[in-house]
Amino acid sequence: IKTVDLALPGVSIVSHGAARIAYLKQYGVAIKLIEPQGPGPLQDFVERYGNRAHHIGFEVGQDFPKAVARLEGLGGMVILGRRELGYALVDLTKTLGVVLELSGTAG
Repeated sequence: IKTVDLALPGVSIVSHGAARIAYLKQYGVAIKLIEPQGPGPLQDFVERYGNRAHHIGFEVGQDFPKAVARLEGLGGMVILGRRELGYALVDLTKTLGVVLELSGTAG
C-alpha cells in the first residue's frame, strides 16, 4: 500500500488529489484498490455513492479506437482520457452502473 498523487495520464500539471493505492495481482488479473485521502473527484464519488467500484479497466490493444466508439454507440460518454495516448474513461453508469477504463494503442 502506498500513498500517491493521482495525475492525469500525459498531463503532469493536473492532479486528482492524493490517494492510498493497493495492487493485487494473481492469475493474470490485477486489482487496484484506491482510497481517496482528500478533496478531488474520487472523494466526491465516495461521498455521493459510498464505497463501491468506481471503474473497471481493460487493456484492449489495437482495438482501442473501435472499443471506445462502440461504447459511445451504446450510450457511453468519455469523461476523461487522451485518445491520442490510448487512454479513456467511459461513463456507463446509467446502463451498467460503472465507468470502464480502456487502454491500448491509439489509432
